[in-house]
Amino acid sequence: MRNWNLYWVECPSPDENCFVIAHSSRSAACHEENYSGFNPRDCTAELVVRIPRALSGRQLPSRPVRKSGTASNPGQDGGKVSEQEWPGYAREWLLRRLGATFKMREDALVTVINGKSYRTAGLIEAHLGKPPELIRSVSELIGKVDGLPAGLWLYRGHQVSTWELRCSLDRREGKVIRGKLARGDYEKRIFGEFKRRAVPYLRVYPQNDWEWLALARHHGLPTRLLDWTKNPLIALYFAVVDSDGDQDAVIVAYQHNSQPVDVSNTDPFSIKRIELYEPALISDRLAAQDSVFTAEPERTRERDQKGRVLHEWGISAKSMPFLQRQLRNLGITSNVVFPGLDSLCRELKGRPL
Repeated sequence: MRNWNLYWVECPSPDENCFVIAHSSRSAACHEENYSGFNPRDCTAELVVRIPRALSGRQLPSRPVRKSGTASNPGQDGGKVSEQEWPGYAREWLLRRLGATFKMREDALVTVINGKSYRTAGLIEAHLGKPPELIRSVSELIGKVDGLPAGLWLYRGHQVSTWELRCSLDRREGKVIRGKLARGDYEKRIFGEFKRRAVPYLRVYPQNDWEWLALARHHGLPTRLLDWTKNPLIALYFAVVDSDGDQDAVIVAYQHNSQPVDVSNTDPFSIKRIELYEPALISDRLAAQDSVFTAEPERTRERDQKGRVLHEWGISAKSMPFLQRQLRNLGITSNVVFPGLDSLCRELKGRPL
């Protein structure tokens, strides 16, 4: 029985580059030539990794699918199987089983296997023939902000552009930590413990559960609150501060278009829709970061979220060192964002930002 192998196929059009499963490099290249209409010998293929026999019995979807290796988002492939056997395009489930990780760099999907990166052209680069529209300087971010319609806009920075916009309770790591506990049970259990054990460390005592949640979230406890800021430079700080330039980051601009929640008459654990919460500035971190929150119930209905507006602005991986330096020169440093002796010492030791 001949082994199946994973090949990386390069084509005359970079956006057609892809992973193919075949017995040989020539058959892998032929598969792409036949599927995409290239001439014979237009494509070349290199061996990436040999597929273990334990995986060789798996199948590919019989309907035409978008090829792995294009600029689609990883993680949407459920690994469904049907009647068409290999050779064929490698799906995301198989790449992960072979040890692949996925990153976005300069708006293009990069798949890393055995320490080697395989890149395809991003959608804008491939189809419009121009570089991606990524933020590469503080002035470009300010230009985006200036172009927003009038109103209250909130901002959030993600170090990795593919991270989901979810509260910490609903992220993958949060689900792993709580195990079989229901979200509500886990949330109330750790929140109750936080309130009980945090008292000796408080300078200002929270007046209600909303303030307790804000304090807990700012110190890293998983809660239903999602952090935002009214200051786009603070959002940029969180997007780039710890980046090593390996992946694109992103800033999200958000307009809620509803009045903030009335904390005096609303239980945060009984909300039915995403609510905007403007906290009292009971800690130096809340004040320094110009903090605002959205509170996420366990389940939301789309009809309850009408009027909200979201914009996402990608941040260039290659520009991370420059952006870090610009923020430092503008005084957006760790000791400003996280006031305290620890941040001061970090800054004095010369660590970035």
